[in-house]
Amino acid sequence: RSATGALSSDGKDVWISTSTGYVSSLTRKSLSASGTEEKVLDNFNGNMILFDISRDGRYLVFNHQDPKTDFDIYTMDLQGDKKLVPVLNGPSAERNGRVSPDSKWLAYISNETGAEELFVTSFPVPGSRWQVSSGGATSPGEWSAGGKNLRYRKGEKIFNVEVHSGASKPDFSAPKEMLSLPTTVLDLALLPDDKRI
Repeated sequence: RSATGALSSDGKDVWISTSTGYVSSLTRKSLSASGTEEKVLDNFNGNMILFDISRDGRYLVFNHQDPKTDFDIYTMDLQGDKKLVPVLNGPSAERNGRVSPDSKWLAYISNETGAEELFVTSFPVPGSRWQVSSGGATSPGEWSAGGKNLRYRKGEKIFNVEVHSGASKPDFSAPKEMLSLPTTVLDLALLPDDKRI
């Protein structure tokens, strides 16, 4: 059994997905004194892992493992009918989607080139996609607070890519090495001040 969670942008709720084999559920739990719980999805057929929540609090982003298409990315519109909708479910593995702060772009890992690389596509409806990393990516992309930088890990090294977001498409700088971390460090998170990792 596995469980993942995401805190709502207003800090009032936590969303929790649990999977037992190929059966998953999704629960919203209030962090108020009442502690009420709402089962949003139950007995979903498939391994579903909650990975991100958009900063506007509207979309949940999931990894979904399918026996035919490997890992896919699904979303749930919390202002809509709260149904799981496939965003990226091609023949390659697409996973670890992270929504940009303005909710216009989705950074994700895909092995469509034969190696795992970081890509960006439009969100919530995917369109053109751009490869951001060079020579592999071993962690999901982390957007800076203002959405002007995208950081990812490749082995021991952390790389930064500058993002210039236009009306129709983003432009990306070449990746620049920021720092190195020991291989024993498993996870990476950016703090909201955009100065600490």
